[in-house]
Amino acid sequence: MVRQGASGDALLSDVTIMGSAGSKKTIILSHGYGGEQSVWRHLVPWLLVHGHRVVTFDLVFSAASSFEDYADGLISLMDELDIKSSFFLGHSMSAMIGCKAAVKRPELFRHLIFLCGSPRYLNATNYEGGFELSAIEEMLANMEKDFYSWTLAFAPAALGTQDPKLCKEFQSSLLRMNPEEAIPLLRTIFLTDNREVLQKVLVPSTIIQTQKDMVVPLPVAQYLHEKLGGESSVVIIPVDGHTPQLTAPKLLINALEKALEYESPCSV
Repeated sequence: MVRQGASGDALLSDVTIMGSAGSKKTIILSHGYGGEQSVWRHLVPWLLVHGHRVVTFDLVFSAASSFEDYADGLISLMDELDIKSSFFLGHSMSAMIGCKAAVKRPELFRHLIFLCGSPRYLNATNYEGGFELSAIEEMLANMEKDFYSWTLAFAPAALGTQDPKLCKEFQSSLLRMNPEEAIPLLRTIFLTDNREVLQKVLVPSTIIQTQKDMVVPLPVAQYLHEKLGGESSVVIIPVDGHTPQLTAPKLLINALEKALEYESPCSV
């Protein structure tokens, strides 16, 4: 295992590289808002046993950053590590980071895996994003008023479980964010409309979604499938919550098996 400091224009930190550089497949795991690379701890051993090279990192939650900035950071990291081809698994906000990076540099990606990802969180005409603007504004106001209390309520709601250990873990991760950076960034995430980029994504993809997710409603998965420019498939995991890598890792691994077997016509 190799660790290095900040990379990707300082928006990706504590980069961890596991497995052999000669492995047939390189898997990049990118977590979502409020998370850390430790959320992948159930997946990484399975990936390594199957002979994959695995790259993880912590996203730096910055108020001034956009999806474009994070995509550029991801590309910079891949160039720095000399990754020529990869399977990218992006959870939550990282799904759109992967989309934007794949549009900029499609040759870097053999397959994209979107886990509970969404191109737009606001409802719109003929689109169910999951939130009305008033609900988002209320949540952001609650965060500004009492960040600790917000994390206490948000952790179990997002996880879809009352498991005290998991809830405490996620809450602790949320609390490690600086509210002055985290709240403006969440506003950016929730209010950005990334739908137009989907048709430009020609890299094949797998869309993995839980059956009940308070952050991303089920119709979003079908929307992604219909709008992505490349070949895609949808896998619905029969579990509640936004973070199945923590709450249902075995079910997620089952869903990943087919995605990681994917071979493009040009792969060697």
